[in-house]
Amino acid sequence: VPNLIDNREEVMYDRVGQTRITRVWALPGLNDKDTSLMYLVNDALAGNKNSPLQRKLVDELQVATSVYGGAYGRVISGQYSLTINLRPGVDPDRVMAIVDETIEEFLDTGPDAQIVENAKLKVNMYMLGSLETGSSIGRMLAEGFLYSDDPLFINRELEWLNAASPEELRAIAERWLTRGHYQLTVLPFPDYKTAEADVDRSSIPGVTAKSDITFPDIETRALPNGMQLVVATRGNIPLVDVSFAIDTGSMAAPPDAPGLATFVFGLLDKGTKRYDANELAAARDKIGMDGRFRDGLEQSSFGYRILRSNLLPSLELTADMLRNPTFPDDELSKVKAQIAAYLANIEVAPSRAAAGLFDRAIYGGENPMGAVWTPELLQQVDRDRLEAFHRAEIAPDNMTIYMIGDIGIDEASEAVESAFGRWNARSRSAVKAVGKAQEANARVILIDHPGAESSTIVAGHALPPYEADRWTELLLMNTILGGSFESRLNMNLREDKAWSYGYRSRVSTNTSGDMTFRTSGQVQTDKTAASMQEILREIGDYVGARPATATELDRVKLNRTRSLPGSFSTNRGFLGSMIRSASYGLPFDYAEGAPRRIEAVTLDGIESRARQLLEPNKLTWLVVGDLEKIESSVLALEYGDVEVWDAYGNRLR
Repeated sequence: VPNLIDNREEVMYDRVGQTRITRVWALPGLNDKDTSLMYLVNDALAGNKNSPLQRKLVDELQVATSVYGGAYGRVISGQYSLTINLRPGVDPDRVMAIVDETIEEFLDTGPDAQIVENAKLKVNMYMLGSLETGSSIGRMLAEGFLYSDDPLFINRELEWLNAASPEELRAIAERWLTRGHYQLTVLPFPDYKTAEADVDRSSIPGVTAKSDITFPDIETRALPNGMQLVVATRGNIPLVDVSFAIDTGSMAAPPDAPGLATFVFGLLDKGTKRYDANELAAARDKIGMDGRFRDGLEQSSFGYRILRSNLLPSLELTADMLRNPTFPDDELSKVKAQIAAYLANIEVAPSRAAAGLFDRAIYGGENPMGAVWTPELLQQVDRDRLEAFHRAEIAPDNMTIYMIGDIGIDEASEAVESAFGRWNARSRSAVKAVGKAQEANARVILIDHPGAESSTIVAGHALPPYEADRWTELLLMNTILGGSFESRLNMNLREDKAWSYGYRSRVSTNTSGDMTFRTSGQVQTDKTAASMQEILREIGDYVGARPATATELDRVKLNRTRSLPGSFSTNRGFLGSMIRSASYGLPFDYAEGAPRRIEAVTLDGIESRARQLLEPNKLTWLVVGDLEKIESSVLALEYGDVEVWDAYGNRLR
C-alpha cells in the first residue's frame, strides 16, 4: 500500500461555479477486509444525512452544498476519497479544518451504531437485487474468480460486513485515515483567457436474433380515495420495486416561479409534522429505503426498492412525506443555495443551459416549456408558495402507485389502504398543456462563453404531437440520422472530421403538445461555422439526395431488437415501461409489441416520414461559444435572423 510520509496538497483552476475539495487516502487491495469495511466507515462518516460530516458541513454550518465519499478496492491497492462542494465565498481552509476536527472526533468515539446497521441493510438489499439477473450474478462470479481466485468471494465480503462492529470500524478508520493523504482543491477560474497553444491536432460470440418480451401478469385496483394501484407479480426474490406517478410537474408552475415543482418535490423528504429532516432520513435508513422525489414536466415521481417485509412501513413514511411536509426554512435555504450555485455555473459556462434555452427558443418564454430560473425569480420562492402548490397539486386522486416484484394485488392493496386510506384530499391541478410551439422560422441565437475551447451547437425545430402508431418509424428515422454512434451526424463530425467528441440528434416527447427534433453536441471552436454547414448538409441530404439506405435501416433495426431483452431483464425495466406507456394512454404491456413494430418499418416509410417532418430551411440554431472567435464566421453563413442572448435567455441584441 502506498504510504505518503507527508500530506500532499495541490490547487487547480477550472471553469466551474463553485469550489470542490477532494481528499484521498490509500487503502489495501480489493481482497483485504479493511477495504471492504471502509464502505461502512464511509456511510457512517460522510455517506448519510445523519453522518457527522454531512450534518455539520451541510446542515448545521451550511458551508457546503454537498459532501460524499467512497471506498474503492483495486488489484494492488485501493483508495478512500472524500469530496466537499463548498458554498460560494466560503474559505476552503476553514472547511478543511472542520473536516479534520470532525474526523478526529469520529476516530475517538467511533461510528453511530444505528447508522452502521442501516448501512448493512442497504448492502444486503443491494446483494438481493443483484440476484435478479443472470448478468449480475455472472459478473460477481467472474470478478471473484479473476481478482480473488474465488468465484464466491462476495460471500466472504458479506460475512465481513454483517459481522462488523462499530469498534472494529473505528479501528479501521484510525488505521487508514491517520496516514498521509493527497488533497486537490478545484477553484473557479479568475476572469482571464488562456493563451493559444501551438499544438498539432492533426471476434466476439454470435448473437441470437430472439428478442421477444413477455410482461408479467398486471392487475389494477382503484382505492376509495381515488388513488390507483397497479401491481405486476414477478420473480421470487423478496424485494418490491415501488413507484409513485404523480400527475403534476413544472407545467403547473406559475410564470413567476418556473421551478416551483423542483422546490416542492425536492423538499418533500426534508421534514414532516412527525419527523425533521434528519429523523426522516434515519427512519428511511432503518428499513433500507432509498429513492428520491423527482419533478417532471407533466408527471413527477418517487421510486424505491424495498424488502417485502418492510413494504408497509415504507408506504407509511411515503404517506407522511406526501401528506404532511413542513418545508422547513433551513432546508428551503439549502435548495436555494444549490440552485444559486447552478446559476453561478451557467453564468460562467452557459453551454450547460443550452438545452433549456433551446426549449425557450422553440416554445417561447410565455410557455412553461420555455421558462428559466433567474436569481431574481429564485428569491420570490417562499414557504407559502410551496404549501399552496402542494395543496393544489398533490392528492390521491392524481396519483398512481406502481409495484412490481414478489407481491400480489391483495397484499399490495392492503398495505396501500392501511397507509393512505384516510387521505381524502382532492387535487385542483393547474397543469397546462404544452400546446403548440412557436411558428418555425430560420434563425440563429448566439450566446457568449468567453474563453471557451469548444462551441455547443443545438439545431432543430418543433414536430407535431406524439402519435403512438407512427412513433417507431420516427424513432428509427432519427436513429439513422443522429440517434446512435454510427449515425450520419456523429460519423461525420466525430469519426470523419474529428471536430467533435460526439454529435447526436433526438426527438423530445411530451403528452400534450408539439414535440421537438434537435441535434446537439460540442465542436472545436475554430470549426463552429464549418460544423454548422455539415449539420445542415446532412439534414438536407437526408430529406433529399441521400435518403436512408436499406443497410442503415437493417442496422438500426437489428440494434433495437437485440437490445430490447436487456432492457427488460430487471423489475425496474418493466416498471419504467409500464409508467411511460400509461402516461401516453397506452396499455401497460405496450412494449411487448416493440419487436413487431420495429420489424414492420419500411424504407419507404422512413423516407416519407423524414421528408414530411424535417425542415432544414427552418432550423433554429442555438450556438454557445466564444463570440470573439466565432461570431463573424457564423454570421457569414446567413442561416437566418441573428439574435444574441445571455445565459438566461434575455435578448441582448
